[in-house]
Formats: sequence, structure tokens, C-alpha cells
Amino acid sequence: MDKMQTYRVFSTVAEQLSFTKAAELLNLPRATVSTTVRSLETRLGVQLLNRTTRSVSLTIEGELFLEQCLKVLNDVDELEGIFRRSGQLLSGRIRIDMPVNFAKEMVLPYLREFRAQYPEILIDLSSTDDFIDVASESVDLVIRSGAYAQGNFTVKKLMDVRMGNYVSTRYSEQFGIPSSLAELRHHALVSYARRLSNPEVDFVYEQAGKVYKTRVMSSINVNNTVTYTDACLGGLGIAQLPTKAVQKYINSGELIEILPDYRMPDGRIDLIYLRNKQLSGRVLAFIEWLEATLSHPS
Repeated sequence: MDKMQTYRVFSTVAEQLSFTKAAELLNLPRATVSTTVRSLETRLGVQLLNRTTRSVSLTIEGELFLEQCLKVLNDVDELEGIFRRSGQLLSGRIRIDMPVNFAKEMVLPYLREFRAQYPEILIDLSSTDDFIDVASESVDLVIRSGAYAQGNFTVKKLMDVRMGNYVSTRYSEQFGIPSSLAELRHHALVSYARRLSNPEVDFVYEQAGKVYKTRVMSSINVNNTVTYTDACLGGLGIAQLPTKAVQKYINSGELIEILPDYRMPDGRIDLIYLRNKQLSGRVLAFIEWLEATLSHPS
């Protein structure tokens, strides 16, 4: 096995922290994967992985080697990409993390188009509403909205987000529609909070560049963006949602926009990746496809 393949085997084991999972991903026998890593350790004269019957972990030397190993592999991918004439030749695996509702409404319905264009690119898609540790989770790309703590990563705007206030047709038929802020006291919010012990039960809106909050009764507290949208569709209350993400429900008449002059501040969705990591050609291809897909009207 040549050095580059050896590096790929080691990096896969290191990222998965499992010889079995690495063997499955690489389509190699587990024994081959284990032998390859041991041969690498022998050649380097250091132990890269701690092994027990139940777990695999990186040694300090292993962490240092993995960081440099990934840089080498990314550089090789980029070099080969320069000379590829057809995007069809792009291959390999990309690992992406994004919010649950963004994946459901904005990506998965169209992902077959990317797969048709790049059939050799395999995708590991993680969906969570919490901001993950870009480095420790070994992802190539994170898609998120909101503010981020300072860290060793690059943030690039993917798209602007218009926010709107929505109720379902079912809700409007039962409770009516508020036509002013004062009437909100007769209505209920679907409240979203990452921690249910600290629910946000304020109606947030922007006027003349300033942000205000009005306390409104909450009918249900949820901690998942898909559940948040579904609760609104189910007639449980008012939800403040990204317009583009729910455009199909607006078009079908299932959701009705209310109080358009009292919307939340518009936001943005960003692409996030490690600052010192050069994006591979396959990740760049995914970004290009995603930007084009999001630019289309719903």
C-alpha cells in the first residue's frame, strides 16, 4: 500500500475512532486497516493510536500527525482537481453538518440533483440545531445561522434570511388573526428554545432599526427547528420563521403571514470551516451547487 493510501486509512480510523467503521467506509478488510496503521506506526517509530477492546483514541503524536496528514491529503485532492476536466470525476467523501429544518426544507428535496451531477461524491450529512465543534467532529463544512463564539474557523455568508410571522390556516379559523401588537395578548406563540428549561416566550420585532420584545403566552415550547415549524402548521400558535424555508406552505395556503410590519430582524446563514483547512474540490463543488440551488425562487 502506497503512502497516500496509508495516510487515508489512518485518517479515516482517526476520524471515526473505529477500525471497523473505517474498514466499512474504505471498503477494505478490517485486518488490512489494522495492519496498515501498525505498519505506519512502525515506520514512524511512534504510537499514533491507543487501543483497547472497547475504544480507540488518538495519542498526542497521533493528533499532531492527523493534522498534518489531513493537510497533505487535502493538498493532493486540490492538485488533482486542477487537472480534472469534468466535474463527474470528482470523488470521495464530504462531511457536512446543518440545522435540522434547513436540511429538511432547503437541501434534501434537491440533493438528488447534486448526486446526479457528482455520483462519485459520497455525503455524510449530520443534522443538529446545536453548534458543533468543527474540529472535534471532523466535518468539512458546517452550515449555521446566528452569532458564533470566537474560534479557529472561517465564516462565509451563504444567504440572507427574511423572517416572517406565520400562523396556519387551521389556527386562523379557530382563533382569528391579530391585526396589531395589542391583539397579541389574545393569541399564543410556539416558542423555540434550545433548552426547554429556559423557553423564549417573547414576540420579537424590529422597528426603525431597534429590536423590541413583547411578552406573549406560549402554547408549546420546542427545541427542534422541524418541530417548531410543524407545531405552527398544526395550529398551535404563531411562529417566527424564515420565509424561504416555509415558502411551499405559504404557496399552498397552509401558512398565512401576519403582522408584516412587525417582523424579526432579517438574518443570514453562513458556511463555517476550519481556518487552516483548504477546502477540497468536492466540498467546493457542493458549495457551488448549494449557492445555485438557494438562489432559485421557491
